[in-house]
Amino acid sequence: WWRDSVRGWWPCSRHCEHVFLVQSASDLRAEWFTGARVAGLTAGTSTPDSVIDSVEAAMQTIARRRVA
Repeated sequence: WWRDSVRGWWPCSRHCEHVFLVQSASDLRAEWFTGARVAGLTAGTSTPDSVIDSVEAAMQTIARRRVA
């Protein structure tokens, strides 16, 4: 599924410098969200739901820590 993710990531990165390709929640870095009001998550159709869910949960954890 990695190749499919790269295809989706590349066009986005041409429009915004704050686009990051991650393969798992452990790839996320809290500093990427500094100053962000909104963060999005996109995935290829072949990305396992478990990977999407874990990345989403990690993003929510980062957001809660920023607010606290």
